[in-house]
Amino acid sequence: MEEANRLKRLPPYLFTIIDNLKKEVAATGMDIIDLAMGNPDLAPAQHIIDELTKSCSVEGNHRYSKADGPIERQLNIAISNWYKDKFNVDLDPKTEVLPLIGSKEGVAHLSTGFLNPDDIALIPSPAYPVHFNGVIMAGGILFNLPLYKENNYLPDLEDIQSDVLRRSKLFLFSYPHNPTGAVANPDFYEKSVEFASDDLLILYSDGVTEAQNEDGEFFGEEALTRELSNIRELNSKQIGEKLIAVVDNFVGKAKVHDDLTIAILKRTP
Repeated sequence: MEEANRLKRLPPYLFTIIDNLKKEVAATGMDIIDLAMGNPDLAPAQHIIDELTKSCSVEGNHRYSKADGPIERQLNIAISNWYKDKFNVDLDPKTEVLPLIGSKEGVAHLSTGFLNPDDIALIPSPAYPVHFNGVIMAGGILFNLPLYKENNYLPDLEDIQSDVLRRSKLFLFSYPHNPTGAVANPDFYEKSVEFASDDLLILYSDGVTEAQNEDGEFFGEEALTRELSNIRELNSKQIGEKLIAVVDNFVGKAKVHDDLTIAILKRTP
């Protein structure tokens, strides 16, 4: 019994490849500084853990959720209020907020819900795996937009052929960019909205991970480049210590969020 052709089209999963490479290196006895998967290494704030523990004992909390249940409505309102505080954008909690079990689910199901077999999705390359894997699983046509350093890792929208645009239905990108760490400025977003509006595209900005300090600076390629300018002069242990210090200093005063969890991380004494 063979799997569906769409499964055969999927490339090997990036993090599986990296894990296998790490195992090969570790087998030689070499120390590894693991910067592969962005897996949280900090516990949630204690008040969040306490509230979750308390809620587990509340009668009725173990039932299936409903899209328009009282708790779900409260959550949607809280999310819309947070979005207003963060970005000064008003969202209708009934029609413009949809909690997910994770950002991957949302990205993958977006393609499943909107792409037909002859529809094209415009995806910057390189990209986080689910951005293109979701298109492949949905049976859509993947069109890569190459990203180059000389263009600040932003896609060149004017370079897309007209026949491709006519068949395109989805334009998906994510900044701060994974894996380069590049940051898009407001001008890029304005051009992207205009671009999508002119060609009737679904514009999906995957803000899966954002780190912004109190000065409005995004933690991306520029911050790392500045802090690690002398990286060639450091050994592996020094590089690890330097990275930890840079990230700790930034995250200690940053607001970090994803599609499911919202938290403010504060440095503890």
